[in-house]
Parts: sequence; C-alpha cells; structure tokens
Amino acid sequence: MSKQLRPELCLANNKGEPDIDCQYFTWKRPTKCDECGEFINDYEYYYFEKKSVDKTQRVLAQYYCCINCYMERLPTESFKYPVNKIHKRELAPKDRLQFYQNMKTGHRYMTM
Repeated sequence: MSKQLRPELCLANNKGEPDIDCQYFTWKRPTKCDECGEFINDYEYYYFEKKSVDKTQRVLAQYYCCINCYMERLPTESFKYPVNKIHKRELAPKDRLQFYQNMKTGHRYMTM
C-alpha cells in the first residue's frame, strides 16, 4: 500500500522508524566483531594485529572485539588471541560517519 502513495504523503505519515532492511552504522567502513559477529557501533573497541616479521610488514591477522564481548570474555580469557596482546583503541575522527544502509540494495542514507 505504501508504494501507491505519493512520496510527500509517505513522509508526512511516517512514524520515524527506519525500514526493516536498513541498519545503522557509525563507521565509514563498518567492521564486525570477531566474537559475536555484530557490527561495531561504538568508537572504542579492542584490536589485535599480527604482522609478518620480514621487511614487508604485511598484516597476517586482524582481530576486532566490541566492548561488550571483551567484558564478557575477560574473566575467563577465552579470546582467539592472547589477552595481553589485545589493546583498546579509539576510532579516528576521520573514519567516523553516521548513516543508514539498506542491506539488500547497498544504498546509504545520511538521514532516516
């Protein structure tokens, strides 16, 4: 039924809820937590990076962990990598961007 209405009427009668297929992101390049599989929306996260020891310094492994998963797993230290090598980081301001993305089509919207 909503596809038959004029766009201005749809906007006026909208309850302010995003589409079911849209998801909210706060990173320019959204990244999933390696523990829970959800996208990280906080600007603070835990990170581990393993580089090669030769001159090229290639990244062999990257590990992202959200704050909730880190706090849940910290007492038992059941991480994929050693807990003493996982460090807290903050997302750089240049990589921050708040938007909604339609997961089916891939279109990004800056407002709801």
